[in-house]
Amino acid sequence: MVLWWPLLLSSTIVAAILVSIKQFKENNESGYTEEPINEGTVVRNKNTQITANFNASEFYNKNYDSTNFRVDARLVKGLQVMRNTIDRPIKVISGYRNPTQNKKVGGTPNSYHLFGMAADIKVAGYSVDQMAALAKKLGFGGVGKYRGQGFLHVDIGPRREWVG
Repeated sequence: MVLWWPLLLSSTIVAAILVSIKQFKENNESGYTEEPINEGTVVRNKNTQITANFNASEFYNKNYDSTNFRVDARLVKGLQVMRNTIDRPIKVISGYRNPTQNKKVGGTPNSYHLFGMAADIKVAGYSVDQMAALAKKLGFGGVGKYRGQGFLHVDIGPRREWVG
């Protein structure tokens, strides 16, 4: 009796490899990094192009020590979905913060900014409330409205919202 399932399995594996190679090539032709960014990846290189419209450098503050710089790709991918939805650039006001910077700006001791899992953002032509509604709809965890300062805080922590 001839076993045919190993042949089927082999063709499935080959097909998956070919799809991965195709996606990898498409990403490289689009200006992404050499390695595809996977869900949950923590990017530490400030020069990494994480998505089509976001580079890790946008989440980095050159005025502070960045020895432990990091940005979680899940945050950036969420921001990319937001940008695609509204078809407008998103300005990152604050991304990763080291403990000194976080304390200076009045951030909470366990701020998601310390882990590269939060961003304060602005979008020209959108109010803080409009951005907050979209952020909640897209599934961001923390959504903080800072109307007086004109920015929205988003993070990938548990669901909660506040007005600052």
